[in-house]
Amino acid sequence: KKNNSMSYALPYVEMLADKTKDEDVINDIVEYYSNYYAYCKDKQKVKDTLMKYSKNPKAAFKLGQLYFYGIDCDQDYKEAYKYFSYSHKKGNSNATPYIGYFRYNGIEEKQNINSALLLLRNSSMPLSRFYVFKHRVETNENLTYSDYSTFEKTATECGEAAAYLVKLLREKRYKGSVYHSPDRYINIAVNQNIPEGFLERGIVHFEKKEYTEAYNDLSYAYERNQKERNPNQAFPMGRLRCGVQRQKKRIARRV
Repeated sequence: KKNNSMSYALPYVEMLADKTKDEDVINDIVEYYSNYYAYCKDKQKVKDTLMKYSKNPKAAFKLGQLYFYGIDCDQDYKEAYKYFSYSHKKGNSNATPYIGYFRYNGIEEKQNINSALLLLRNSSMPLSRFYVFKHRVETNENLTYSDYSTFEKTATECGEAAAYLVKLLREKRYKGSVYHSPDRYINIAVNQNIPEGFLERGIVHFEKKEYTEAYNDLSYAYERNQKERNPNQAFPMGRLRCGVQRQKKRIARRV
């Protein structure tokens, strides 16, 4: 009943906020839209309202999430970083792990893994848990069976973690148990629009000699990394894509 009452009262509450500039009233509006965004029918109106109050740290954080995940808009890391950075500087701890993500990958700011890990270790967010685990794997730290079990749970929530788990399985570096097929984890990553998920799916298509599908997935992964992430990560994807293209041409000549 309270939520329904709030939805009916919102136009009047927004009028009050515009007139008084009262931060508590603005916080109530932003919190309502942030918590019930998925249930709001007019997503554009919600986004416009969040934009109007973008100087509010909570509104900036929600806008950062929309652009980061590409929710009802094009995925845009530059815009996401702008809003997360503002929210973080204004003291919103929810934005901190996202800044850690950008810093770890060298997106929108200079790469600094140690500094990024300090931000990520203080968060229980799945994305944070993934990068801490990944760093431990890549630095050859001794991990327990329990560490892998915890990571497997993270992979069911976080697309980046799901794609990385599949990569470890493919490279025979995963030392824990998995409770789902690799395809399940690939789907998690692809559904969250993670380039590495498309990379792994492209490799599966290539192994099945489904070259058109492989080329499409690898091209998407390559272009996303080239445009939005570290170009060095895009290089091996580009080589794979060229290899698939050559294979397609060989088959075409045979036909």
